[in-house]
Amino acid sequence: MKKYLILAAMAVLTLASCAKTIHTARTTDRDVPIGFNTAVGVPTKTDITTAVYPTDGTFKVWALFLATNDFNIATNYSSSGSMFMNGVEMEYKGSGESNKYWAAKTGAYYWPKAGYLNFWAVSPATVSPTVAMQAASKSITVTDFTPGDIDPATTNDLLFSDIVANKSGTDYTGTNGDDTTTGNDTGFPDYWGVNILFHHALSRIEFQAKLGSNVNSNETIKLTNITVGSVLPTGTATISAVAPTSTYSAGDVSWAATGTAADLVLLNAATGALSGTAVPVGSARLIVPQTSTGKTITVTVQSTISGISATKDYTITLAAADHGGAWEWGKRYIYTITVDENEIHFDPAVVDWTGVNVDKTI
Repeated sequence: MKKYLILAAMAVLTLASCAKTIHTARTTDRDVPIGFNTAVGVPTKTDITTAVYPTDGTFKVWALFLATNDFNIATNYSSSGSMFMNGVEMEYKGSGESNKYWAAKTGAYYWPKAGYLNFWAVSPATVSPTVAMQAASKSITVTDFTPGDIDPATTNDLLFSDIVANKSGTDYTGTNGDDTTTGNDTGFPDYWGVNILFHHALSRIEFQAKLGSNVNSNETIKLTNITVGSVLPTGTATISAVAPTSTYSAGDVSWAATGTAADLVLLNAATGALSGTAVPVGSARLIVPQTSTGKTITVTVQSTISGISATKDYTITLAAADHGGAWEWGKRYIYTITVDENEIHFDPAVVDWTGVNVDKTI
């Protein structure tokens, strides 16, 4: 009996945008603390899979101060202004439903009485990127970043934000209701403060499995192993700034994958019995973006009939036509394994009679 595995990949990149209601009033007759409202472009220390930034996450912020509201990547990005925040770690300071925000972990930063701030952020705070808010390179660099353990709960995610430009304290005074000031805290549903929209810098791989339409009714089929071969574990990223009104394109984030290639085991125990409905199997994994052409996926299938089990390995080689031949940043690759079988056919023939001649004389 011969089984076939059909593999499909789906890349998903989703951005978050929704309405926001402010619950805390602010007035302009006193110093206003700088708070942040965060969201994640769907993908800290954990693998973020929703658009809500977790309250146990921490991130670093760089802020450039300008006297006028003319922040522009092409002209004054590297020639004017001063660094107001230089990699300041932010943590969740909120409490209850009416006071939810991130602010500086140590000390406090307040909106200047005049002038404008321009923000850029990286998560988690535990990485040490070089963020050049004023340098000619206009970029974030992260050297030798390793996502880490296969368990998503202990994997390092890497996020970078849009630039939030030309903001002042008068944008964040609050009205005890929905503040509709352009670029203020409308758009994100969970917190109040400067909107920080993070993008995933890594790739995410996961698997699901199902039975095809051609399987034996008396056969139980499970998967016992899924291994992706020869994945580079480490990489250096360069994230180029884009104008605040622009969106990041593929070329704005450049990865150079490095290190000694290793096999990633995403499943090492038997799944439940597969059915005709695709279900998630194994663990997801965050990896450094890299070439996927020629990488192999080994799947072990366990077949049980009348209490007798046997296993067999199947190897799938990713081609250049599979999702462009690369795992790209900000994309989630869902591979669907379909286990199908060949119908048993027969090729009958008949052995011709053997002639026996018997001569008799009468």
